[in-house]
Formats: sequence, C-alpha cells, structure tokens
Amino acid sequence: INDIRSYLMAKWDDRVQIDRRKWELVVGDVFASIGFKTRVTGYSKDGGIDVILDGPNGKTIGVQVRHSKNRIQVEPVRALSGALMEHGHYAGIFVTTSDFTAGARD
Repeated sequence: INDIRSYLMAKWDDRVQIDRRKWELVVGDVFASIGFKTRVTGYSKDGGIDVILDGPNGKTIGVQVRHSKNRIQVEPVRALSGALMEHGHYAGIFVTTSDFTAGARD
C-alpha cells in the first residue's frame, strides 16, 4: 500500500490504472494515517460502502470509493446517501479519482 501511495503522489495522472481493490485499500490507508480506525469492506456486495471509519462516540462514517475517468454524476452520490441510511452510518464521504458534475456537488 505504501508503494502505491508513493506512486500516486509522484504520478497522479496514472491513478486510473491502479486496480480498483487496491485503490480502496489506499483510501483506507490514507484515512488510517490521519488517525481514523478503518475497515475496508468486501470487494463485492459491500452495500455501496467501501470503507468504514469509526468516528466519535461509536458513530461510523461510510466511504464510497469510485475509480473512474469520467466525472461523477448525481446518481452515485444519491446512492451513497441511501447506503448510509440503510447501514446506519452517521456521515459519508465520496472519494473519486475523477471530479464531480455540478449536480453531484450540489
């Protein structure tokens, strides 16, 4: 994971070439490095949550990791909102290798 993090820092434009599962592990590692206790979920059938962060007072934060060349539309952001409610997470974070459309940002 450290090698992938170093590679990403040096060659950010190559980020979409990294395996999707490894990208989820890197995201979990980055959150761990800033003090969160992290759990990377199973690769498939994860219910739309790729990483779970343990927050204050036993509350959890769900993280959706999207590996894409294309800008993120509003639908995946809405799906994250639903997944957060379904799994009882306190808050959510959407991480992508791309950017968001104006509708998704709103």
